[in-house]
Amino acid sequence: EDLPPIKIDRSLAFTRPATAKAYEYWLSRKGDRKMPTRGDIAPAGLRDVLPIIVLVAIPRAGEDESVYAIRLAGDAVQRVFGPITGGPLKDILPPPIFRRWIDGFN
Repeated sequence: EDLPPIKIDRSLAFTRPATAKAYEYWLSRKGDRKMPTRGDIAPAGLRDVLPIIVLVAIPRAGEDESVYAIRLAGDAVQRVFGPITGGPLKDILPPPIFRRWIDGFN
């Protein structure tokens, strides 16, 4: 399928205020680690940006990528993708979109 290209800005120079605010929260919660744990994230700390948030459970080292699952999807995200919270991504997203998401996560 022909999908439009995705540009991944690895500089993380977010221009939208809500995205920058979500990233600042994420940084504050991860500390010296590569990323925060689920226990480090409190939806109340993301109240202003909840509509655009997607929290993803990622596989542990050595686990199959089919373990990726959406744990929380904001209203704006669900308006685009429908109800996607709870199940494995491979069961929710069409294969080409699933592949794009996984490639982005990796």
